[in-house]
Amino acid sequence: MILEAKGLKKAYGDVVAINNVSLALREGTCTGLVGPNGAGKTTLLEMIEGLRKPDEGQISIFGQVRNLPDRSLLSKIGVGSQTFAQPSRLTVAELFDLYASLYETAWDPKELITLMGLQEKSNVYFSRLSGGQKKRASVALALIGDPSLLILDEPTGELDPQARRLIWDLIKKKRGASRTVLLATHQMEEVASICDEVIVLDHGKILDSGSPDYLISKHCPEHRLIFETKIQFDPNQLGIPQIKTKINTERQVMVAEAILSNFEAAFQAMDRVRKVGADAITSFSVQRMTLEDVFIKLTGRVLKE
Repeated sequence: MILEAKGLKKAYGDVVAINNVSLALREGTCTGLVGPNGAGKTTLLEMIEGLRKPDEGQISIFGQVRNLPDRSLLSKIGVGSQTFAQPSRLTVAELFDLYASLYETAWDPKELITLMGLQEKSNVYFSRLSGGQKKRASVALALIGDPSLLILDEPTGELDPQARRLIWDLIKKKRGASRTVLLATHQMEEVASICDEVIVLDHGKILDSGSPDYLISKHCPEHRLIFETKIQFDPNQLGIPQIKTKINTERQVMVAEAILSNFEAAFQAMDRVRKVGADAITSFSVQRMTLEDVFIKLTGRVLKE
């Protein structure tokens, strides 16, 4: 294992931020750490990074027990934090050159700037970048030393969809047998797109972990039936229990949704929709439940950015 943590505990006064957390990351995998605000995600990452010392427990990275401070591992770890302060009088190009000079093996700064879509900002002071541009630069600089372990805290928070996918592509571009990624995120689409494993954290405890498919199959085996009808159609005649409906006034259609116990039940319900409401139904589909559904079921809360 690249990273192993056992029995981690961290408290701030009477507030227990991390409560007996253990985890293990396999080489070459990407693990998403998800949880509501205040779940303990950042505290857990900071202990792994060496910024905070656990009250109890042990962390092992690359087979070495990590003690604070431990500089021997720093060149193998890349970190992108939520907050990202840099010298205000350095341009983007100068900042990337500075970071690259600190490593024996580093990405070509110009290539990385281009991959992040920041080439037009190369000669602009870092302090004058937008929040989204600073976020992209943060992820790039975490990668510039070609780390074996990459730790990212909310790498795509507050970014537009195009910028998010750009960062996802960059993370995947350098992944392989030599790169292990741990990221905290509020983006379920992000987890589904790039993560092999998911850890659900709340109130400082791990509620469950596993692959996205495993968690969905275990906690939300149901399927969602969604269909649209003419407003005057009565969905109760379909005989499908617990149908929820809402009117889309802009498109003048009724959108109906039902959660069925499994795919077979959803397929049978879809067949009834097709036969009984043939003249009124404008579209229908059966969808598998999602990681967001899993999150809501485990935590009882809707995930917010």
